[in-house]
Amino acid sequence: MPATPTQDRAPRVSRQRSASRALTDVVARFEVDMRQRGSEVLTSAMTTVRWILDTDTGLGAAAAAVSTPILAAAARLRWRE
Repeated sequence: MPATPTQDRAPRVSRQRSASRALTDVVARFEVDMRQRGSEVLTSAMTTVRWILDTDTGLGAAAAAVSTPILAAAARLRWRE
């Protein structure tokens, strides 16, 4: 099972702390990293939301109905290789 972002950073925080850095500096850097990660996760989630909203129209539903089988076939071909 892959490590979570927090688990990935925990050893780094320990190393930085043992490198004689002030704990407040280490925690501040950790918080900066978490804000960056949070913005990346939010951006990714909003991409999904945009797809849902875009297909919630007559034109979007028609486009989804046409493109879904094409995308599924492409995915099947990709897995065969």
